[in-house]
Amino acid sequence: MEPRGETSEFRVSLWRRAGYPLAGLLFLAVALIRWLAAGDMLPIRVCALVVPGTLLMTLYLHRIILLIDVRGISLRWPLLRNKHLEWNSISQVRRSDAPPGRNFYIDLIVSPDLSLQFNPFLFEKPHDIINELNRRLKFDMLGEDAAPEEAPPGGIAVAADSPGISRANWILIAVFVLLLVLSLVFFLK
Repeated sequence: MEPRGETSEFRVSLWRRAGYPLAGLLFLAVALIRWLAAGDMLPIRVCALVVPGTLLMTLYLHRIILLIDVRGISLRWPLLRNKHLEWNSISQVRRSDAPPGRNFYIDLIVSPDLSLQFNPFLFEKPHDIINELNRRLKFDMLGEDAAPEEAPPGGIAVAADSPGISRANWILIAVFVLLLVLSLVFFLK
């Protein structure tokens, strides 16, 4: 978060931005090792597309900005029009039906054709975003069918404190790591 007077600026988290160039550099390193070991130029040619693509993706993610100030909330997304909602114009606040944790979206709705949807955990310091929204808006985290005694006192901040990575996500991570290892073995063979 970068405070600018009364405005708080949130950018996409550093790990998400740094992941793409690191993947590009890893691919380049594997291609160079493959070229030096076997004289194979195909991975080097593929690097001509992959490495610039990862750098462009990093620049694209760096341009995504969430601004929260005393007047409202704005989301600047490259190649799309900027969205700005005033606090007093927001008529409904919804949380997506994802299970509690980091995989949910917040919908700030002004009218059926004007809304802002984002995942606070995409940005740096998501707890600051959630605290800022809790301060300015009322959240209906559990929906209409929840019993009143089940309603948490902290609004959406309670969901932010639940465990981050689910079992299904760990399985996906393991599959991707296995695919990475297999591709490295294939390239280095």
